Amino acid sequence: MWFWFSLIALICWSGSDLFSKIGCQDADDKYSHLKMVMAVGLVMGLHAAYEIFIGGTEINGSIILTYLPVSLLYISSMTIGYIGLRYIELSVSSPICNSSGALVAVLTLLFVGGEDYSPLALLAIVLVCTGAIGLGVVDATEDPELRLERQKASNYKYAKSFLALALPAAYCLLDAAGTFADNRVLDRYEANGHHDRDQQ
Repeated sequence: MWFWFSLIALICWSGSDLFSKIGCQDADDKYSHLKMVMAVGLVMGLHAAYEIFIGGTEINGSIILTYLPVSLLYISSMTIGYIGLRYIELSVSSPICNSSGALVAVLTLLFVGGEDYSPLALLAIVLVCTGAIGLGVVDATEDPELRLERQKASNYKYAKSFLALALPAAYCLLDAAGTFADNRVLDRYEANGHHDRDQQ
């Protein structure tokens, strides 16, 4: 069953980039990226309400304050990512943004240790990070005439700019920081929960 759920998640996540791009690229609507953030926030809020009022998930002021910095990292990364989609092609933005998973592994190696990583996993991390950096370098150094030729079939032309690459890179950093912090907070919360049960 886990395989089918993973496959469904992969398909939905792949499609999310495409539809996010469609929703954010309208140059005539300068607030399209904020509308995307609000739409995603609404869906996530409905899911949270379901988990709290129907699923019985525990929630209190202490939990909210503890998790607030993590939430702000996620929300900031999402907002910056949607803004970035207005300035760069999806084929360049998406691989850079989705390299955040490899960056989380790098943060784990730096601050926690790499005992749980196999040599193959370490190689995969290096390849993903190298690919994301290489993609950014290629896009930044691409000849303007070749860029125009490549975009000829599109109705939207993207000019080479620092902002175009900086925004997906910022998304990658913030999302990785949020995921890493998320794991640290949940691990600490779980450890405290086990400690309290042991004392009882």
